[in-house]
Amino acid sequence: MAGFPVVSRRSDYSELTAADAQLRAEIRRLRSELEQVRADHEILREAAAALIHLAPAHERFAFIHAHRERFNVRRLLRVLITDRSNFRTWVDAQVAREERARQEDELLARIREVHTAHPAYGAERVTRELKRQGVDVGRRRVARLMRRNSLSGITRRKRRNLTRPDQAAAVITDLIQRQFTAPMPSLKLTGDITCFPTSDGRLYLATVLDLGSKELIGYAIAPHMRASLAVDAITMAHRTGLVAGNAIMHTDRGTQGGFN
Repeated sequence: MAGFPVVSRRSDYSELTAADAQLRAEIRRLRSELEQVRADHEILREAAAALIHLAPAHERFAFIHAHRERFNVRRLLRVLITDRSNFRTWVDAQVAREERARQEDELLARIREVHTAHPAYGAERVTRELKRQGVDVGRRRVARLMRRNSLSGITRRKRRNLTRPDQAAAVITDLIQRQFTAPMPSLKLTGDITCFPTSDGRLYLATVLDLGSKELIGYAIAPHMRASLAVDAITMAHRTGLVAGNAIMHTDRGTQGGFN
């Protein structure tokens, strides 16, 4: 073995003494290297422990399954801090996962065929076409596969924009200056109006948001988008006592007539 002296039965005392000294030196060197390896191992183990906990269980299980021939499974489970029963459950479900992956590959191929023939089709129309062809599949599954593979339809619908700047309105100085943060609450407020459909028709929601605390401190709901809607939301925010006397209220320039 490299590093160890070779002595014979005819070696004299001086040769044996030299060989003994060389062996002791080699043992000290090996012990030093072993201590260094142990220290490095402990550092890596402690550093990796936190990262191992962050890794999803299925990723740890996949690593163990892929390296089960090279390392002992029990050791892998111990090092990766994984429960053996959960790993066995994951292994037992491997066949079902592989079958599902195969089915989704086949379904994706059918989706690509439909989308190639009809590039404007989105998930809804692709699903209807697949069902017409005899494929029993849900829209959510089709949408997930299309989204994962960057397949999307084409729509000619125009985007509806609720905010229409009033060209005749006076120019108001932008006191916020695009700085949508605040050093403390109650100093900077911002608001907006949105709408949502209901069974009774459209409803409009006006909100007041504190840019310091990021909290909603005022809101109002009405079936119209007149100035009173914004006034009610600001009044509610004022009544909470969370608005400073020198607070700035920032909104876009809409067309709520009569709002000053």
